Amino acid sequence: MNMAGKSNSKIEGLEALFKKVPAYNGTLYRGVNFESEKDYKSFLAEFEAGGQTAAIGSFSSNPKVAAGYMTGGGPIKVAIAVKGNRS
Repeated sequence: MNMAGKSNSKIEGLEALFKKVPAYNGTLYRGVNFESEKDYKSFLAEFEAGGQTAAIGSFSSNPKVAAGYMTGGGPIKVAIAVKGNRS
């Protein structure tokens, strides 16, 4: 099996494990920086099309923690709030 195959099977295993975890019942937050308006618009287009993105790796139930991710980085800063999380 090639390296890509090994990685895919590990990812599939993790996804199966996460599906067994109960969904969080509350609001989750994430702060994101974008280097350009083009990057920001591309990010939004993924969601407008009903897609998913791997660009966001973690969320917090504490909005202050999420705001910490908006310091530094690119000039365009976005706060995301998600209710009824289940990916």
